[in-house]
Amino acid sequence: MIGISGSKYHSWISRYDQPNNHNGKTPKKHWILNWEREAIINYAKSHPNEGYRRLTYMNVR
Repeated sequence: MIGISGSKYHSWISRYDQPNNHNGKTPKKHWILNWEREAIINYAKSHPNEGYRRLTYMNVR
């Protein structure tokens, strides 16, 4: 009917209304120090015309 197997459909149904689980770690607020957070915010404010991807690139060089 919609192009998926029955087992895939039932797998989706069994996971309905559950949070996504993935292999990556979920970032936590305490993983970054306050002075690091402030430095990032100040850097972003000093470059208001740049997007987050460009700011990240500029910041790690």
